[in-house]
Amino acid sequence: MVQVPPAGQLTTSVAQGVVDQAHRTASVNLPISAVHVVLDPGYTYGSGFSLLQFAVRMGIVLGGFAMIFGPIGAVLARRVGARIPAIAALLIMGVDGAAYALVSYSWVTFAVLNAIFGIGVGLFYSASTILLVDAVPQEQQGIGAGMFGVVQSIGAALILAISTAVLNGSPVKAHIDVMGRTITQTVPQIFADRGYAISFWIAAGASVLGMAIAILMRHGRQPTTSGAAALLGGDVPAATAGSASRPDATGDSPS
Repeated sequence: MVQVPPAGQLTTSVAQGVVDQAHRTASVNLPISAVHVVLDPGYTYGSGFSLLQFAVRMGIVLGGFAMIFGPIGAVLARRVGARIPAIAALLIMGVDGAAYALVSYSWVTFAVLNAIFGIGVGLFYSASTILLVDAVPQEQQGIGAGMFGVVQSIGAALILAISTAVLNGSPVKAHIDVMGRTITQTVPQIFADRGYAISFWIAAGASVLGMAIAILMRHGRQPTTSGAAALLGGDVPAATAGSASRPDATGDSPS
């Protein structure tokens, strides 16, 4: 969606391209009013943002909310277990993905949805990291973190590949009429709203599937020990994990 011109600007650009080509190839000064361009199907998401404008208006909103809600997810994990923040995060991302697919585009609307998605991202990354630390023994933390990163990369690559295939199957075509003669061309790198909607539904479905798995999982139901169980070789309640190594009132460590 970045750097995509509005539909009206695109039709004007296509018409001007036809006029320029007629002048170059046949030395014909064709008036632009003689060229009629109809997009099939049309699209509504064009904003013409540069990468910097997109980052300022939308990307920074997502990142900012993720940074805020990451620590909040960690606090929740210490109180109710990491499973609850994980479920909440996946629910938020699933609902948000459906909203992306259903609402009409405006950059303000999508900025709000990005903020909501950032809440889900912050909760998810804190909860998933805590679940990993609590589940994996201390001596295998590096291996677990590496496998976690690989699985995340595979999932992101899979979603990207599926979305790219869906978008390529939903191109925007320009029907160009010049003085009664019509030709049809596919507009490169411009995709119909339907392609993006299907991609958002796929992402929402993946989030719902992850939420179902999180609901069924047994791990993460207790308040996190922040790795204390792995250090001490057993399950340690959150309230006592921090005091397990503190000296008693006499200054002697507990035996």
